[in-house]
Amino acid sequence: MERVYVHRAIADRFVDALVDAARGYTYGDGRDASTVLGPLVDRRQRDLVHGHVLDAAAKGARIRIGGEVPAGPGFFYPATVLTGVDDSMAVMTEETFGPVAPVRVVDSFKEGVKLASRSRFGLAATVYTGNPDHVTAARAIPAGLLWVNEWQGGGPGRLFEPARDSGMGAWGAQAAYDAATRPAAIRTAPVQRS
Repeated sequence: MERVYVHRAIADRFVDALVDAARGYTYGDGRDASTVLGPLVDRRQRDLVHGHVLDAAAKGARIRIGGEVPAGPGFFYPATVLTGVDDSMAVMTEETFGPVAPVRVVDSFKEGVKLASRSRFGLAATVYTGNPDHVTAARAIPAGLLWVNEWQGGGPGRLFEPARDSGMGAWGAQAAYDAATRPAAIRTAPVQRS
């Protein structure tokens, strides 16, 4: 998850629940069954994640939980929830690729779709709604994969092709193989055996 847009009517309850959930996201050795978050790939990535959080805080975002580099070895970063974010912050305009949830409050579903659609990235998007009209409207989000009322769901044969600056190519279905190959006609004259 890179960005969260939540309707003002439920924002306070949503953020409180998200912060409570983040408390349970312990970091540490991935071989330990109680660990939820393993290390980031390297120091550079941890510095990037932390830099995005510090940038947001310096520009007025509120760190609700997390946001500090843990002492000790390893490239760990705690589950972090930010509120009061806007598009002046790297966490809202770049790919953070870390356990950071920047939450932006919107006044309508339409506003949320509009803001999500402005991103130059389009790997995937998730929409949670009870309104069937929102499902149709969510198709306007330029993402390679759109989940509605679930996250990371799907089955075999599902085509996945990132949009915009999130990558190129396709995988997960026959169309992916078709995209990676090209047909060729080969004509061979009969071979005379001697």
